[in-house]
Amino acid sequence: MSLNPFHVIIILVLGVLFFGKNLPAVAKQIGSALLEFRKGVDEWKEMRHSTPSVGKRKSVTVKEEESMERFEMLGTKFEPPPSSPLESG
Repeated sequence: MSLNPFHVIIILVLGVLFFGKNLPAVAKQIGSALLEFRKGVDEWKEMRHSTPSVGKRKSVTVKEEESMERFEMLGTKFEPPPSSPLESG
């Protein structure tokens, strides 16, 4: 499907009807939103394809240790019930 000149004219007429005086401001906002979206996609692709550095691995380890400490503070550790004399005989 391609845009022919008739479709472009209809889109422009609808844009003028809906936005009127604010059409340049709306176009600028749409352009900046698209630019930010592309930057975000590029950053995401870079992050996904790059290998983690040593510093990042260290910070993940520290975060894991902190979460384990929090977990240990929240709950009690599992202790098996004491064996009763009835079970051993």
